[in-house]
Amino acid sequence: VVERTERGWRLVPQGARADESRILGLLDQFSPLVAQRALRGSPEQPLDDAAFGLSPEQGSLTLLADGRSTTILFGDQTPVGEERYAKRADRPEVYVISGSLGDESDVLPEQFRDPYLIPVTGWTAAALAVATQTSAFALAHRGEAWWLTQPLEDRADRNAVTTLVNRLGSLRIARFMEDAPPVERLAEWGFDHPKAELRVTMTEAPGPVSVFFGKTLPDAPGMVYAKRSDEQALYAVAASDVDALLIDPHGLRSKACFEFFTSQVAKIELQSGQTRWTAVKQDGQWKEEGPGTPLDATRVEDFLNTAADLRLGGFVEDAPAALGRYGLDAPFGILTIWIAGTDAPQRLLIGGPIEKTGNRYGRIEGRPAVVRLPEPVTTL
Repeated sequence: VVERTERGWRLVPQGARADESRILGLLDQFSPLVAQRALRGSPEQPLDDAAFGLSPEQGSLTLLADGRSTTILFGDQTPVGEERYAKRADRPEVYVISGSLGDESDVLPEQFRDPYLIPVTGWTAAALAVATQTSAFALAHRGEAWWLTQPLEDRADRNAVTTLVNRLGSLRIARFMEDAPPVERLAEWGFDHPKAELRVTMTEAPGPVSVFFGKTLPDAPGMVYAKRSDEQALYAVAASDVDALLIDPHGLRSKACFEFFTSQVAKIELQSGQTRWTAVKQDGQWKEEGPGTPLDATRVEDFLNTAADLRLGGFVEDAPAALGRYGLDAPFGILTIWIAGTDAPQRLLIGGPIEKTGNRYGRIEGRPAVVRLPEPVTTL
């Protein structure tokens, strides 16, 4: 039996998470369930259910919806084709239906369990924290962006975070070990000092869920025990899938100097040394601010494409005590981009040159680190 609850579909009576895609696939076949043929007897010659494998039936499927119960009885397969005889328990007719409904229902109860440890995607995740015995990092979704909040505060790369979250969401349960493991055995499975703990907060969930990964299985070196904080069940998952989640958080930091699409830009201002110019987009045309002189749209678009593609060459100092040593107390240049519909612009501060290179130090407004800017910045 599977039952829809406030927490989604659950197997009864154990309360385990059910495979919603499998259940919805079955339900889709009832939207509507159309017979290919209907066989009807007569008062003089009623149908013999036994001739169709319906007395007794080969199996049944009962739906409870809106307080009403409907039961489909499955009979034998038809002599030709891949159909099956079936009937409603409350009707005398025998129908010929697609055999897929009976075949997809005729599986072990374990096959109706959700095969994923914690189904989550980059769209449904609001926060993620990962901790091992030696390191930890945390991520939070703020507005339209992901941010690292531990071990340091910095903007995260959206694609890298989405990949990480999707990797967690696709972590499959290799074995269902026990539905109600005794608490006194948790240390035996390594949960007193777990290999790793992941805490996930989802947008429409009442609170965070933690997932703990414990010891290696004695009979399967490639698997480790796993357990969710909101479920009794004990699982096993592939150790390599867990290791893929324990990454260096610095690899999640965004290296983009700006976050925009060129079509979104409403205004540009560049200060370079003693030179300053400003361009605004009015009625779909780029113009010099002030005199309103029309600008070459192609050159402006090329400039914006270059700015949008700028990627940091690296991080120099995460919490600088003195910006003067990097030429950032009075920046050599400032590139400011305004996005239509937003009040606060995006701003890149361009500092002094880095010795023996064509790069400059820089800083992205709103992010604390001093960074190494790419060479194209010098040609803007």
